[in-house]
Amino acid sequence: MTPRKSQRARKPVTIWEEIKAPPPASDPKITKTTARNRPETALRPIATGPLPAASELDENHLPNLPTYEPPLKLRYKPSESSSTGLSELQTFKKLFPQAVVDIIVDATNSYAENAREIAEEFPFARPWKPVNSTDIWRYIGCLLYMGEHIEKKHEEYWQKSHCLNKSLSLERFQQIHRYLTLRDRSIHPQRIGESFAWPVEPIVSIIRRNCSANWTPSSHLAIDEAMIPYQGRSNHTVKLKNKPISEGYKVWVLGDHGYVYNWLWHSRENGPEGIPKGGLVVQQKVPKRPSSVCLAPTFALVIRLAEHLHQQHPERVFCLFLDNLFLNINVAHALLALNVCCMGTTRKNASGFPNWLIKLKEHNRGLV
Repeated sequence: MTPRKSQRARKPVTIWEEIKAPPPASDPKITKTTARNRPETALRPIATGPLPAASELDENHLPNLPTYEPPLKLRYKPSESSSTGLSELQTFKKLFPQAVVDIIVDATNSYAENAREIAEEFPFARPWKPVNSTDIWRYIGCLLYMGEHIEKKHEEYWQKSHCLNKSLSLERFQQIHRYLTLRDRSIHPQRIGESFAWPVEPIVSIIRRNCSANWTPSSHLAIDEAMIPYQGRSNHTVKLKNKPISEGYKVWVLGDHGYVYNWLWHSRENGPEGIPKGGLVVQQKVPKRPSSVCLAPTFALVIRLAEHLHQQHPERVFCLFLDNLFLNINVAHALLALNVCCMGTTRKNASGFPNWLIKLKEHNRGLV
């Protein structure tokens, strides 16, 4: 049986150099819908002229760039840690001391005792033994180990590949994990004046105080936002799109070369910790400006963190690196009253900017 030959005429071979692009109107890939939805200004060059010269700026009655003498003299000083020469465990205990473990032991036993009164109605409930500080230290060690070796289930850590049963049995770990608490709400309810983070107090305050006490900051620090992942139900968590951690608790961090020196909590309902919703009145020590100014909560948190830094080291001069979320003229002047200078980016429509400086920005004239 002979194969059937195709009756279709072959398309003549065209050399690549001779192929010409079809005009846009005859391009088969451009449909009517595509042509109708395409913006008219797509890929059209924008007419631009040369930048104005300095003489043209003077003709527009723009003042010359003023001479500036910094009011603070800053000398770089590196950071120092009080844990130099210590082991990893000794360094961890400087931030997470035995006093914190004792608080966890008392709160966990209290919470478990109240919860077990209801659980006794079930005949197959596991017998409970009160925890001690050794159990909590071993439980924390297991959590740190799990953070370095990711598995899908807790049971996998008690197999031969990990062998955590040498430190803590699986049943004991699950019981502690079930009843672990930092503050028994039935015995220590929320007090007047405590923030939304009261369930983790006073442990968080102890750790925050130790972070500042065991570190001598360098002369250059930074303030930025950070996220603690949490996807449970809470009126205080926030959602940030296009972020590595898109949902959780937000904190405002004062950092020094990767070390968290201090921080403030943030609530979706109440705003930054310790700052009223209407803002904060701060002092300024700058000639020809008001002695006090009211800052919005986002700007006021910078002053709060700087005040703590100034109280810890009143004789030193620091420089804060800020982005355009925190920085304007009033914030910079308020920081000067605390012996703190600043550097960063800002928006030209931020409050306090003089008109002549905005005109220089619109003419693309750099400040050098």
